[in-house]
Amino acid sequence: YAPCINHAINMMYHQDEQKKAVECGYVPLYRYNPGLTEKRFSWDSKEVNDKFQEFLAGQGRYRSLRNTAAAAEADELFKQCEEDAMQRLNLHKQFGELL
Repeated sequence: YAPCINHAINMMYHQDEQKKAVECGYVPLYRYNPGLTEKRFSWDSKEVNDKFQEFLAGQGRYRSLRNTAAAAEADELFKQCEEDAMQRLNLHKQFGELL
């Protein structure tokens, strides 16, 4: 995850934003080393918190959608975004168990 100017985040605090992205499940944190014979996949993320929507609201690119005529549609998309992110996290965890 790499914040940019369109996220409307003070770039002095981009590491804090990256941490929030991992903590809420927006970005999974894991390592994969295909050169190992055992434990090639290691999961570094802790259990996600319940601040996914708060994370999105803190991003200028998402926040700006709420200020349009399509705000209701944006809210639905944000919910779908969270559901998709949680599915990806579960998929990564399942993948890790196979390795």
